[in-house]
Amino acid sequence: MPSCSACESQGIAKCAVSPRDSSRCVECVRLGRSRCDVMGISREQLHRLAAQHSKLDADVEAQELRLLEREQELAAERQKLLRLRSQKKMWFEKIMRAVRRGINNLEELDRVEREEAEQEERRRSAEVLPEVSLESLLPDSNFVWDSTFPMGPLNPSLLDEMNALAQHSVGLSGGMVSSPGRSLTSGNDPTPDNIGGVIPGNSGGG
Repeated sequence: MPSCSACESQGIAKCAVSPRDSSRCVECVRLGRSRCDVMGISREQLHRLAAQHSKLDADVEAQELRLLEREQELAAERQKLLRLRSQKKMWFEKIMRAVRRGINNLEELDRVEREEAEQEERRRSAEVLPEVSLESLLPDSNFVWDSTFPMGPLNPSLLDEMNALAQHSVGLSGGMVSSPGRSLTSGNDPTPDNIGGVIPGNSGGG
């Protein structure tokens, strides 16, 4: 039969049950070992091992809980230390401001700084944004097409197309297109001929 744990640790591949003690092997009886698992683990031993495992598991969980509580306490202590350092810095800066102003009372310093803050708030509220006129948003009298639209000079043929499009729109609508203060008629159209200029390559305005 397979060797027990003790015999296996000694390099013995097989061992036999002792005729004097059915719960131990011959070698364990000879060496006086009180425990031998040659017959396998008994029900009692199995329950005992399970109880030991449960106890260890509970001990681990309890230790983890204590460690977590200590970590939380340490984190709270760190936060408290940071707050104290911040308060110490603010207190020192406040004392220095009071010394520079010749004030020996921190309550008086609070009152003075509060009044200054209120005055600054009133000053900001009284500020008026500069007015922006419509003329400042429009191009000036020196408006140059080429500098504003760098794709190239205005092609005269484009003016012809725009004029033809305007005339076509008039025909479709059955009326005349007019600009503010000036009606568009057959003798009063805003083509370069009537404005005073002649499109190059288009003599006679027609």
